[in-house]
Amino acid sequence: MLYRWVKIINYHFIDNYLVINLSSGYKITYVTLFADESIHPKYEEALTVVEREYLGRRYPMYIAGKEVYTDKEFEKRSPIDTDILIGRFQRGTKEHAIQALEIAHEAFREWGETDWRERVRIFRRIADILEARRFELAAAITYEVGKNRMEALAEVHEAIDAIRYYTDLMEREDGYVKRMMPGAPGEETWSVARPYGVWVVISPFNFPLDLANDDTWRPPDG
Repeated sequence: MLYRWVKIINYHFIDNYLVINLSSGYKITYVTLFADESIHPKYEEALTVVEREYLGRRYPMYIAGKEVYTDKEFEKRSPIDTDILIGRFQRGTKEHAIQALEIAHEAFREWGETDWRERVRIFRRIADILEARRFELAAAITYEVGKNRMEALAEVHEAIDAIRYYTDLMEREDGYVKRMMPGAPGEETWSVARPYGVWVVISPFNFPLDLANDDTWRPPDG
């Protein structure tokens, strides 16, 4: 069964009845994927782009936005066909990990001091970029972890939805700056949410895209 997806634009009440204004359109989910036949040629074209432009290359690590190469590398091959070489990647050392963590801590201080409205704007821009490249990302997921088109496309859209959900939530809660009930006489109490900090992430092989934080990141292989 295919479910029609709609977006709630706004709602109001008339005589105790809920009136909802909707914008129609199909959203890619696990149950609606094949409702739109135009998805398939776009996905298959993206497979060709990924094969031509990305497979088999030598890739660096990135520390502080700079490319880093090491003396040792490892290969990543596709689980759908081990003759397909995804790429050659750098094998980092303990020193690389420490350097990456130090850089992440420095970047976090600036991020934590950034106004929440700007952080929301940045993440919404990220979601827009992911959506614009959704077929290419899905094709890369297929090659890297072996997902079929339904699973790969749905994963990309789930990642986009997660980002937009939390940015909308942040905006709805006004940055999570909340005035609390007064305590002692003359006391003024506020609850203020702050970015948590730097995380070391070993991404799951089966759902690697849906991550968002100040991360020192390594893939599950190598």
